[in-house]
Amino acid sequence: MRKERRRSGHPTDRLIRELIQTGRPAQQGEINLILERMATAPFDPRLVRVLTDELGLSYQNRIVQPHEEALYVHLVRRVLADEQWAFGVTQDQYLADLRRSIRIASARLALYQRRGGYIAATLTSTIHAVSAINRGLRSLPQLWVVFSADRGIIVTGYQVSAPGAVSIPKDTRWLQ
Repeated sequence: MRKERRRSGHPTDRLIRELIQTGRPAQQGEINLILERMATAPFDPRLVRVLTDELGLSYQNRIVQPHEEALYVHLVRRVLADEQWAFGVTQDQYLADLRRSIRIASARLALYQRRGGYIAATLTSTIHAVSAINRGLRSLPQLWVVFSADRGIIVTGYQVSAPGAVSIPKDTRWLQ
């Protein structure tokens, strides 16, 4: 039996869900609230199952186990598999880059529903969010950060080649 999760009661998370449900236009003040909420939200705190090909990898003096913190798993993927972030980048640095990208004035903000969940996401230029020393050998031009308005957490952040490279529903609403 799957454990039922309670939806976040944070006012801004409720606002995101309401904007998606109703389709009403967002005011600039509401957009600012959403961006600030995303930038200050924690990363997914759960332990997640690790992919088989990631088991046993070593990063930051740790060997990847079958179940790891989501933030660590994402960092390992972005550094070792994708090479989007440089070897040596820490969890704190990775999360700081994601937060910085959300706060950049040119960040584009999208709202959509995926698998029944309410999502806010930002798309930003990687060079404005990630310092040259933190960018990996296969760094890409855009940085995509995804926030769950149901759980009140950042669920992922990764680099993409172009806005069209992000898999999002056709009815996604771009607020800015």
